[in-house]
Amino acid sequence: MKSFIKINQTFWKNYNEPVNTNLLLVEASHHPVIFHSNAVVGKMIAQAKNLTIAWIGTATNPKILLSYSPTSICLSFLRPDLLLTVTLFLQALFYYIYFSLHPQKLLTFTYRGIPYGDFVYDGYLSHCSVATLHRYDIRLITVFNQVLIKDNQARKIINKYPIKAVLVSHYVGLEFGPLSRVALQQRIPVYWRSGGHGIITLSIVKNLSERYAYPIRPTINKINQLVKNQPHQLTIDFRKLINHVNNPYYGAFSVAYNGSLKSKVTRQKFITDLNLTDKPLVFILLHAFNDHPHSHFGKMLFNDYFDWFQKTYRFACQNPSKNWIFKEHPANQHYPTMDFNLNRFMQHTPSHVKFIARNSSITAATVLNVADLIVTCLGTAGIEMPALRGIPSLIAARTFYDGLGFTLEPKSRRAYFDILKQSHYQKLSHNQRLKAQASYVYFKKYVLFPFHAGPKVTLQEILSPELLRSSYYNRIISNYGRFHRIIYKEFNECIKQIQKEKFRCLTNLPPSY
Repeated sequence: MKSFIKINQTFWKNYNEPVNTNLLLVEASHHPVIFHSNAVVGKMIAQAKNLTIAWIGTATNPKILLSYSPTSICLSFLRPDLLLTVTLFLQALFYYIYFSLHPQKLLTFTYRGIPYGDFVYDGYLSHCSVATLHRYDIRLITVFNQVLIKDNQARKIINKYPIKAVLVSHYVGLEFGPLSRVALQQRIPVYWRSGGHGIITLSIVKNLSERYAYPIRPTINKINQLVKNQPHQLTIDFRKLINHVNNPYYGAFSVAYNGSLKSKVTRQKFITDLNLTDKPLVFILLHAFNDHPHSHFGKMLFNDYFDWFQKTYRFACQNPSKNWIFKEHPANQHYPTMDFNLNRFMQHTPSHVKFIARNSSITAATVLNVADLIVTCLGTAGIEMPALRGIPSLIAARTFYDGLGFTLEPKSRRAYFDILKQSHYQKLSHNQRLKAQASYVYFKKYVLFPFHAGPKVTLQEILSPELLRSSYYNRIISNYGRFHRIIYKEFNECIKQIQKEKFRCLTNLPPSY
């Protein structure tokens, strides 16, 4: 680590931030990819906005932090004193009792003017490893208490220091979600960085009303413009993404498709192998039940992912006019649920209802060959499969790609089930498929900025930071040596974009756009 600190300090010595009383609060994570990418992107923002970096988080080695920015300072969240601790616990207990009596109101919960119902609901699912909300589970007290503590800690930091902007890798969740919302309530802009492994996204949210706006999302006018003016370039760019499907590093199509978009399984073989009759094939592509169903986009037709699954499953069992295929989420093993065993539950289904486990040889590539309709709440399959094969997608929640002209978007549960009752489903029109492809290229290329300062990593490495940590910093040094000119060029280009008054997100559009 000593050699990395020295090399890192030398690499960034010509990009030191000014000494300024105004601060950029930067999340310093223990995860090496998040930590390094936040540090580099933090330098970009600090230089673009003339701010001094203030680190806050779990990465506490000051020598490493200062090797990125020698003018930076380290802050920490203050633990509440005894009186405040007791007060917040009693408040949490009150909220628990109230919302246990009125569970349907949980998502409306606010504290000090900030909506936190989604954080409490999703935080409970995640931290307690459960599939759905259990009305009288006393562990909800702890989740309420965590939200109240994090809110108060955030207010103390923001009130004590002249913080003018915040940079986080996630603006949802209990770790930095409350800080983000407190900042937004006080009109302090929050920068959201994602990626960090060869590419990054960076966007900005400026007020609390935009918390579900998903800042890298294009408008329908932008998509229509791309389809109308650049159809040839869109096709080229989309094919390039397809050609990289077998890339071992974490990126487009890297999880569900197992490195291939092709399958030898025909529709007839699929029907025969699963002992089905020749009827429409509807695939319900399941979510990991406790993977934050509400915090990202807000509105859902159902209470949560489990409620959606349960009600859709009951409907499917009662409707033998179609074949209903429920496919487990490919990363479900990372989201265990103690209250529900999906594989055990799906062992006994009607003959027209089938279950495909995540370790099955039937991959998403097979779905591309045989599906008449795919159903999801807000999963990426809802944009991938329309773009790849023109398969219609039915979505049961707001998502990052709704309203862009290629999805089925019911406004109520009744409308959702009415679509499922339809006797057949038409493939997307040529124009709808182009919109899906334009949207996919936009998300996977045009708002992904090259980031050679961050080494590429595999999905397994992303999920195993302890294994990654042993080699990651040496890989950073290697990238510094191989790509130093490119890294500095990318760094300067990002600063120019961030400096713009109407900056919304980093873009990587071709010159012709």
